[in-house]
Amino acid sequence: MFTIMGTLPFYGMGLKRGKATFEGNSLKIGNLELIPSLGTSAMVASACVTCEALNLEPPYFVTAGDIGDGKRSKELYDYVATELAMLDVRVLAMHYIMPDIPGMIKILDSLEEKREGMTLIADAGAMYAAKAAGLARKIDIFTPDAGEMAYLADPKATHPA
Repeated sequence: MFTIMGTLPFYGMGLKRGKATFEGNSLKIGNLELIPSLGTSAMVASACVTCEALNLEPPYFVTAGDIGDGKRSKELYDYVATELAMLDVRVLAMHYIMPDIPGMIKILDSLEEKREGMTLIADAGAMYAAKAAGLARKIDIFTPDAGEMAYLADPKATHPA
């Protein structure tokens, strides 16, 4: 199963999970429906279109609303660490989420037994969390933009923000 985790910029939105679909201009996950714009929603919509073109199952999406305080990101880290280890995840793409070292450690530790044959992808906040936790080598693929690449490549660099 192809799984994507990442937050959406919605205040107060609790954890949402399920198969994602993209039809017309609408991204649907369970009872959540939105028009994708930037960040995680655009990534999930793109993944839906790609999976459909390749005749693959749509991605399983796990999200929560986080506007920068990190509260829902922590819930998302905990959920993924606890629940995804029980599912047949073959690819886990981690996108925008507030960097949290203990949270990233929990996820990577929980997946350790299933790691063989699994691909881990980190983008956006997930890359920073993996680097800050000293666990970047446990991630198979980083997908940085140019500014993120400069930050990740320099061990002494502070975060670009």
